[in-house]
Amino acid sequence: MGYPTRMPLLGSLAKRFANEIHQRSKGQINVKLYEPDTSVYRSAILDAVGRGTVDAGWAAAGMWSQKNMAFHIFWGPPFALSASDHYDWIINGSGGALYEELYARYNVKPIPAGMLGPEGGGWFRRPLNDPSDLKGLKIRFHGLGGKVMKKIGASVVQLPSKQVLPALENNIIDATEFSTPYIDKSMNFDKAAKTYYYPGWHQPFTMIDLIINSDVWNQMAPAQQQLIKQVCHENVLFGMAAEQRLIDLALDDIRSRGVQVSELPSSIISAASQAWQEVSANLSVNHKDFQRIYADQRAFRSSVARPGPAPSPIPAVGTRRDTTPPDIVITSHSLRGMNVVHRENKVTVKGKASDDSGTAVVYVNDKEAQLDEEGNFAAEVYLKVGTNELTISAMDIYENKATQTLTIKRETLSAAASTPTAKEKDTLPSSGAYYALIIGNNNYTYLPKLQTAKKDAEEVADVLKKEFGFHTTLLLDGTRNQILKAVNNSRKNLTPNDHLLIYYAGHGQFDSIAAKAYWLPVDAQSNDDTNWIIVDTITSNLKRITAKHILVVADSCYSGTLTRSAITNLGSISERDRYLKKMLQKSSRTLLASGGNEPVTDSGGAGHSVFAAAFIEGLKNIDKKMFTAEELFFEHIKERVAGNAEQVPEYNTIRNSGHDGGDFVFRRATKQ
Repeated sequence: MGYPTRMPLLGSLAKRFANEIHQRSKGQINVKLYEPDTSVYRSAILDAVGRGTVDAGWAAAGMWSQKNMAFHIFWGPPFALSASDHYDWIINGSGGALYEELYARYNVKPIPAGMLGPEGGGWFRRPLNDPSDLKGLKIRFHGLGGKVMKKIGASVVQLPSKQVLPALENNIIDATEFSTPYIDKSMNFDKAAKTYYYPGWHQPFTMIDLIINSDVWNQMAPAQQQLIKQVCHENVLFGMAAEQRLIDLALDDIRSRGVQVSELPSSIISAASQAWQEVSANLSVNHKDFQRIYADQRAFRSSVARPGPAPSPIPAVGTRRDTTPPDIVITSHSLRGMNVVHRENKVTVKGKASDDSGTAVVYVNDKEAQLDEEGNFAAEVYLKVGTNELTISAMDIYENKATQTLTIKRETLSAAASTPTAKEKDTLPSSGAYYALIIGNNNYTYLPKLQTAKKDAEEVADVLKKEFGFHTTLLLDGTRNQILKAVNNSRKNLTPNDHLLIYYAGHGQFDSIAAKAYWLPVDAQSNDDTNWIIVDTITSNLKRITAKHILVVADSCYSGTLTRSAITNLGSISERDRYLKKMLQKSSRTLLASGGNEPVTDSGGAGHSVFAAAFIEGLKNIDKKMFTAEELFFEHIKERVAGNAEQVPEYNTIRNSGHDGGDFVFRRATKQ
């Protein structure tokens, strides 16, 4: 389930579907509903259905927009068709064929199973008068509408649903868009915002999809297929018939709480419409499926000439002029201060050049960089001895150009020998041994199997052993008892000067009621937490371990509070010596996590998870013989993971674990 079954229409229609199918098939077809993030994470439903991990899913196409932006068209793009017109396009126009074609690429059969009208225009602390009121406004806004709001000048943020009200109450954000009035009213946003606008322009409809594994669908009898289609069609009509009553009751409820309910000012609608023309034109330039399918949807709207506001046209590609240059982010080196290299005569500069129109080319000095579809680039450049000023330039398809300057100093061999000088040996504390417990769980007995966790763990163990001289213990497909025993065994041979790294890749779970996170061993069950490992257990064990530094690397869900930011200027050798000495002297208990309390991806890193790929490549490619986990995170992991997946990685101190201000220091093994 992509929505809780208690949620009006979005979730409750799934219960109606399941009941109707069971009764009318006389028990031959049974539908079991799993609440969101129990059997399968919401973000993984499409992949799970396509692989056959589950037979079917209940969600909305916009959830897969990272795979293909055209999915947004079947969810409800700004200024699009009404709910009834969209369903007409699916049933009687060519929309249905395009809908099935797009999903078929993922081995999935889609069927419209619910149709909702426009969402609310948002909750605001103060009334809006004209577009100038949106300049700099901090607003939580989802989907393509968020891109439009950015164009208008708003500061758009993304927040999980449970964090929206606290953010409003604590003045972290000024406004929020959420859903339809009958869902919005349950969120209690009126506690912090007393102006509500309805309807919104950003999502004129929401279509709910029943998606079924293609192999499962093809094995069904024609009569069974027809029954499912019929019940889904009735579901759509049932929802559309019931919704207006729900909206009217909800708006009355919202008004009774002292909230001013009104329509958005026409000047703001006009500004949003103009901004949507630019956003949709950019999407059409960069996403051919979006261009083709959205053009078909607009043509259908024109042919039926429905009353009401027409969708904003997209200018013909090439007739508009984007004047905004790409945004360049360097991920391989720091832009703050001097980057110092010792023995290298060349370095690889990596980063990302983002542009709505599409980045055409990136140069590092005069060398063209390798560039992928997402704007990630890499270029290898030679360095002279001394100071090197590198210019990174990026140009979009409209020849708008941005530049960024990077300073790298190459020291001579005599100035920076590969082994520590006598002074360094005196000033840097001696280090004990390095140990690592590496856990990778793929083959779950009761939960969906993972694809990359074991491979991630094996590769991490190999890199730590060969590149850094770790004594590694590799545990694959570990049960609760095996994992806890391995953690306990890790402390037996450790001295107060040693270092321990614990790496976990596998399923995780966050209990929002108890505000606790769990690791899920291979014998864990979704409806029974007996074999779950609460992270408090891990933390308690860390306090018992005498090692100087402990780093937990979790490619799963693990809770903590971010307490530090990136270090600033460590350009000179003396500054790095002082920093490393400080980090080595004090004990540390830190966490490097693939995400916060959110689903994280099991793929996307060329055979690894996105996080594991960034972690492994960071360990291999960081251009320092000694470095901290914090440096590894900010220089090689954070931007790459956040730029290629919805999750946002975190680097935290672990609460109540014995942390004393130090950091985990990696030392590259001396080559024999």
